[in-house]
Amino acid sequence: MRTIAEYKDRYAGRRFVIVGKGQTRYNYRDLIDVADPVIFVNDAVQFAPLAAHSVERFFFALDERQACWLGEHPEVTPVLAREADDAERDAIHDHQERLFVATCPAAQLHANTVTFEWGGRHLQAQTYNRAAVAMDGRLVLRGGTIHPAIHFAWLCGCSEIAFIGCDGAMGGYDPRIEITSGTPDLQQQRKIRARQDLLLDDLEIDATYVRNTLEPILSRIANFVWLGPKPDWLEHILLAFRTHNPKWYVRLIDEVPNMGGPLNDAVRSCRQICQIADILYCWMLWQDGGIVMDTDSVTLRSFEPLRMRGPAWTTQHNDRGTRPTNGVMGSVSHSSAFERCMDFIDCKAAALSAGLTTWRRCQYGPDMLREVFTDQGDQDMRILPWHYFYPWSFQERDTAAAFWKNGDGAMLDAIQDRFVDGERPFAFHLWG
Repeated sequence: MRTIAEYKDRYAGRRFVIVGKGQTRYNYRDLIDVADPVIFVNDAVQFAPLAAHSVERFFFALDERQACWLGEHPEVTPVLAREADDAERDAIHDHQERLFVATCPAAQLHANTVTFEWGGRHLQAQTYNRAAVAMDGRLVLRGGTIHPAIHFAWLCGCSEIAFIGCDGAMGGYDPRIEITSGTPDLQQQRKIRARQDLLLDDLEIDATYVRNTLEPILSRIANFVWLGPKPDWLEHILLAFRTHNPKWYVRLIDEVPNMGGPLNDAVRSCRQICQIADILYCWMLWQDGGIVMDTDSVTLRSFEPLRMRGPAWTTQHNDRGTRPTNGVMGSVSHSSAFERCMDFIDCKAAALSAGLTTWRRCQYGPDMLREVFTDQGDQDMRILPWHYFYPWSFQERDTAAAFWKNGDGAMLDAIQDRFVDGERPFAFHLWG
């Protein structure tokens, strides 16, 4: 068995989905479209097979009667509380169920089972620190299974949760759920929801309560790539993004990861570092979603409005309808757009190896985007307005560089004439 410490920041920047037993209009079959981590609370775990594309599925339970589900879904990671001692049981005076015993017969558990200790009803100062929680191994209890589940999602690095059947508004269990465990409907949803809201506020987690549809949304992950010795100015680029996007996870890739055979082969065939970065961009967006951004792009404001702009997007260089560019791109995890891009990279690398095509500098960047999509994008790839990231053209790169060096005050004045329809750019490119 494992401990919660192994999950600290494992899904930093990713949205979590938590599915409970409450009434909802959501069609559970739509879980097939969810790539985010999903937590199933108690008997709701019966829907876990539907979330086949989730990066990881979890089962949270406190009551011993939920043991009937152990072993039913081997693809799910159980997260269970160790048996509490008598003092802890007495302290949890308003919890009417028996605490789940995570030391139940080994035949009912599998190697991926994660265990945790109780941290009591109230958050302590160290509970706001992920490193301290991971070391201590405790999750909070506030009267419902959902509360340690929320705390665990936060430990994993999430800053937002989409709740299905967890709003406590309609009362009673969803009639589509088979209550195999025999756990009675205690009609305590409103009390549990009130404490749930307090916990979300304490942990600064954004909450969405799904009514009918779970909208796709970009992860709060910003990916930058720099391979080789790091220049001093690089930290200023990262700081600019963090300043305007404090809830985002900023990730600097400084070495090439193992991406699998075909993509690894493509990297080995590259002649320039920028080509390797282009491949990494596509792989990172397909894996985790979020945004990728050239390290010579300077952030000017929050990227939050861009998270709902479609399953995948990019821009063009300027207002003259030139080819799409990859200096800043965004995508949900496992989008069809970047799956197509990775297939293209595989085929292009194989053709280069066989001598069937010629080498081009932008073959995995703008050239690829034009070949896979069009100058106007298609149903998988949306083209955002060029001025979002390229208020100065390549020919104006000296002006862009001077703008950056002028400092924040002068920058605000200078950027005014680069607004389009009154809209301020999200960032600007320095063109190297």
